[in-house]
Amino acid sequence: MLKRGIHHFFPQGSYYLALLALGHCVVDMHSGALPVLFPYLQESYALSYAQVGTLMLLSQITSSVIQPLFGLTSDRISSQWMLPVSLIATTAGLVMVGVAGSYAAVALAVTVMGLGIAAYHPEASKVVYHMGGEYKGRAMSLFALGGNVGLAVGPALMGIGLILGPRLGPLLFAPAAFVTGALVTRSLRAMYSGGWRHPAKVQGEAAPQSALRLNHRQRRRAVALLLMVIFLRSGAHTSLITFVPLYFTNLLGNSTAYSSLGLTVFLIAGAAGTAIGGVVADRRGPQWVIVASLLLSAPLIALIPLAGSGFFPILLLGAVGLTLVSSFAVTTVMGQELMPESVGLASGLTLGFSVGTGGLTVTFLGWIGDQWGLTVVFAAIAVLAVLGGMLSLSLPSHRRQAAMPAGESL
Repeated sequence: MLKRGIHHFFPQGSYYLALLALGHCVVDMHSGALPVLFPYLQESYALSYAQVGTLMLLSQITSSVIQPLFGLTSDRISSQWMLPVSLIATTAGLVMVGVAGSYAAVALAVTVMGLGIAAYHPEASKVVYHMGGEYKGRAMSLFALGGNVGLAVGPALMGIGLILGPRLGPLLFAPAAFVTGALVTRSLRAMYSGGWRHPAKVQGEAAPQSALRLNHRQRRRAVALLLMVIFLRSGAHTSLITFVPLYFTNLLGNSTAYSSLGLTVFLIAGAAGTAIGGVVADRRGPQWVIVASLLLSAPLIALIPLAGSGFFPILLLGAVGLTLVSSFAVTTVMGQELMPESVGLASGLTLGFSVGTGGLTVTFLGWIGDQWGLTVVFAAIAVLAVLGGMLSLSLPSHRRQAAMPAGESL
């Protein structure tokens, strides 16, 4: 029943997918907006750089690393209520950051916001997976596109909000969260009244089908390998976001506006790459997209220090974003295909845990930059992409075959 996709039940099925993508956009807007408040928080509470870094680490842990826990919950009980509740919790946490009266209160607010973000991703991506039917890559790319747009829009919206002041600025995010939460709640009721059932409540049916015919041991190995690939790609992606502005501003002497333009082009191209990657994955298979994404982006990353200034570096960053991020949604779909009976857990692992921990490589690359300069850092980032591409060659290829026997699970 779930295999045929949402269009079997709803002529307006794309509306439900778009609504979940909008929710993804809204929660990730908050994630992108938080760092904009750090200068205000540092000044207001006389925070050290270590304390500011601790807030960012707390945000990463609560919003990304613990996502598998919410995924496990989603797999075991019908938890569609997580979607509207997580939207409200996320915006409540951000508003609390603005009005908090102490560092401890700020840390608590960041935790609330992070938990809201973490709760949304596994449940929403699991619903998207089952809605996608035979077009899971396209459905997941639409969902991921929402998150990419949110990360890009969040800092700009918070920048506008700070005109009203740091206490009122976060309130700009509340209408989007409440309206989206209300729409999601209404749509979920329509979905269930229309015949769609939450996977955690489906009983007495055949085990979920996977397009990858693998035995138990092969699937475990493939999941571990996939998580390592995501870790390396996330390390490359986060490092580029961190070091590109520093390189163009501090080393080449370009204006802050020029660096911001390069980063914006990188993020927008990444959003486009996410959409393209999902379409290609439905035709050629996820593994093909993952390999191409990482191996094509590696030489482009290595060229960044040689590009100089002007228009070419901006164009190069666009090409890097288009290629590197094109596998973002595809790796989530592959993880769900490898764990068809634990789709929520797979979503938490591929969207949260491995992505969040991948950001830890930035600290190591920062040390490399201190020792040998930022030029070497970009070479190291390219190496991360190459390693990810080489490892992804060992991932299972996509095959539309019969499912594993019932009872065979990860």
